[in-house]
Amino acid sequence: MEEIKENLKEIIKKHHDLMWLMLLLFVGSMGLLVTTLVTLNPNVSVTNIGYGDIGGYRTGSWINMLSFAILAIVLGVLHNLLAVKIFRKKGDGLAKVLVVASIFLLIGTFVVLIRLLGEG
Repeated sequence: MEEIKENLKEIIKKHHDLMWLMLLLFVGSMGLLVTTLVTLNPNVSVTNIGYGDIGGYRTGSWINMLSFAILAIVLGVLHNLLAVKIFRKKGDGLAKVLVVASIFLLIGTFVVLIRLLGEG
């Protein structure tokens, strides 16, 4: 735990671009978490939970939509901790690649969630 704190302090002091990317990922994932929890509707028995090009929309229980909340926590917290570990082992370049890839995953998740909510 102490090593993570020291690495975070170094990122904040010396590597501002990585720090801003990590902050953007965290804030975006918390936005996804809030959006997911606000739009959950436990009163309905069936909701759209997925989309496939061949089969169209798949329906299921609203509990299946909690996967978006879990993904938000994984992207926001665990990917940032993983980026700190990668920063220490491989440098800031590879850590930036991980964080940017996570941001693209976050954007894709927002697109899918908005599309599912729009069809529900």
